[in-house]
Amino acid sequence: MIARALLIAAATALVAPANAEPPASTTRASLAELEREVRDHPDDVDRRLQLATALSWANRRDEARREALAVLARAPSYADATLLLARLDAWDQRWPEAHAHLDRVLAAQPAHVEARLLAVDIALWSGDAAAARRALATLRPIEIGEVEYLYRQAQIALAERDHRRALALANRITTLDPDHAGARALGATVSLVSVESSTDTEVFPPMYRDRFAVGETLTATVFPLARWSATFVYEYRRRFATDNHRVGARADWRPTDRWSVLAFVRGGQAEVVPRFTMLVEARWDKHGWIGGGRYTYDRMPWSGDLHRAQVTAGAPLQPRLRVEGDLMVGVLRGCGTSTAVWSARARLAWTHGRWDLAGAYGYGLEADRALTGPDPCASPSRDLVDHDVHAGGVDVTRTLRRGLALRLGYGLELRTSDVLVHLGTLAVRAWF
Repeated sequence: MIARALLIAAATALVAPANAEPPASTTRASLAELEREVRDHPDDVDRRLQLATALSWANRRDEARREALAVLARAPSYADATLLLARLDAWDQRWPEAHAHLDRVLAAQPAHVEARLLAVDIALWSGDAAAARRALATLRPIEIGEVEYLYRQAQIALAERDHRRALALANRITTLDPDHAGARALGATVSLVSVESSTDTEVFPPMYRDRFAVGETLTATVFPLARWSATFVYEYRRRFATDNHRVGARADWRPTDRWSVLAFVRGGQAEVVPRFTMLVEARWDKHGWIGGGRYTYDRMPWSGDLHRAQVTAGAPLQPRLRVEGDLMVGVLRGCGTSTAVWSARARLAWTHGRWDLAGAYGYGLEADRALTGPDPCASPSRDLVDHDVHAGGVDVTRTLRRGLALRLGYGLELRTSDVLVHLGTLAVRAWF
C-alpha cells in the first residue's frame, strides 16, 4: 500500500495532464494588419476567416469565435468557418459543441479532408483513442501527407500507452522531416518507465483453515529503445501459512509493426506455486486481428514438470468491441507418470474513451494454485495440479489524465471438489 501511495504521488507530480494542443503565438503586427483589412473590406469572408484563425492562434478565442460566426452569418455553408468553431470548442473542452459543428460539415461534405482530420484531433484531445483510430482509418496518407498521417498514428499509439510504437513512429517522422516540431515533442514526452502496484486477494470456503490469501505484485517496465522494452516483476503471496516470493524478467521485441516477440522467466522461493516459469511468445496484430503462439514451461516445487503450448486468436466485433480466445494443450510429468492436460479461455473486451471493460471465462487447468503438500507423490489420490477448473471474471480499467491507470477486478473459480474461490484485484499503474 505504501508503494502504491508513493507511485500515485510521483505520477501526479511529474506527469502533466493531456489536453488539447495549445495555440501558437501570432504577432500583434500581423493581427493589426488583418483587422485593418477586415475593416476596409467588411464583406470579404475570406479575409474575416483569416483574421478569426489568427485570433485563435493568438489565444484570443472569444474574438475568434465572434469573427467565425460573422463569416457564417454572411456565408452559412462556409465549412472552414464551422471547422474553426469546432476547433475552438475543442480547445475549451466543450466536446458536444465541437462534435456538433464537425458533424454539420461532414453531413454536408462526407469527403472533406480537413473535417475528417479534425475528427482525429478532437478524439485525441478528448482522450478517446479508439475514436481517433476509427477517424484516421477514413483517411489515406496521400490525402494529408505521409508525415502527418504517421504523426496521428504516433499520437494514437501514445494515447493507447503503446510507447514503443509511439517512439518508433516519432523517430520515423523525424527521419523524413527533421524539423517536424510535433514529432520531436512527442518523442521527448514518450514515457520511458511505467510502474504498477497490484494487490490480489483470494477467499476460500469455510472448510479451509486459512480462508484468506493475499499477494502484492510490483512491476516496472523500461523502454530503452523504440522496439524494445524490459519488465521486472516482484511477487509476494501469503497463502496457506506459507510465504512465497518470486522475481521475474520479461523482454519484448517488436521486429515489425505487425509482429511482436516476448520472453519471460520467473522463479523464487515458492511452496504452493510453480517455482520456476519460462515462456516465449510470438504475436501478429493487424487492425485488431490477432494471431499468436506461446510455449510455457513450469517447474513445480515437487519433482514435476509442466509443458504447455498455446494458440491465440482475436478479432474486432465492432469498433469498440473485440473478442479473443486461447487454447492450450500440454503434458504434466511427475511422480513417475505423464498426464495430458488442456485448457481454454475466451475474453470479451469493450473500450470507450479512457474506460476499458473486459469479461473472461476459462475452463481446464490451473497450475498456480495447486495444493502440493510435503510430498504429493506419497498419496496416489492427490492431484498434482487443479483439473476441471471453471474460472470467470470481470475487470474495469480507467486511464486518468495524469499518467495513471486504475484497475479493479473480480472473479470466481470453481475448482475440484466444488471448491468456490473468490478473487479480487486492485492495481494502480503510472507512466513517467
